[in-house]
Amino acid sequence: MIEEILSASGIVAGVAAIHILKYISGRWTEWLKSNRDRGKIQRELNRNTSVQELLAVLRDHYNASRAKVFLFHNGEYYHNGTGVEKFSLTNIVVKSGMAYPYEFNNFYTNQSISQSLEIIKPICESDSVYLLTESMPESSVWKDIFRFNKIKAHLFAKIDYKGKIEGFVSVSWHEDINRIPQKQEIEEAATEIGILLRKRL
Repeated sequence: MIEEILSASGIVAGVAAIHILKYISGRWTEWLKSNRDRGKIQRELNRNTSVQELLAVLRDHYNASRAKVFLFHNGEYYHNGTGVEKFSLTNIVVKSGMAYPYEFNNFYTNQSISQSLEIIKPICESDSVYLLTESMPESSVWKDIFRFNKIKAHLFAKIDYKGKIEGFVSVSWHEDINRIPQKQEIEEAATEIGILLRKRL
């Protein structure tokens, strides 16, 4: 009988210990989450302000109309399980007197990589690429979008980290430029912007 009481006491103690641990774990998780979320908006504001400042310096260096950051992301999934890989505009600066691209939320958000090969493939295959709108194939939807927005040329640089391409930086011109711009500055800016966007603040 004593053994039965001890056995029952052990079970009760074990169940109580599990409930106590579960309670402590829940409270700890809640505390961690609230501390992590505290100041999150301010951290994002600081991060994006730094990105905007770098883009403004880049735009001015190249005497460009606009400078932009795009990041790759996964949209939905096809029925066969493959991801719908996309890219979206995350940051943009424009020079004084220049408008934002027409309907940029439609044209620069959630764009499928599979429908943008003529710009994404060259960006991903080199550190940077200079692209004239008129040199793009006539079948390109992007050529029409760039023409409509009166963009003459782009200079792109990919943002990558340890071989993983995360996005790209772009500067664009609305007037003819006489020579191909140097690429070093945009490549360095893409690296810095990648670090800022990746960094846990």
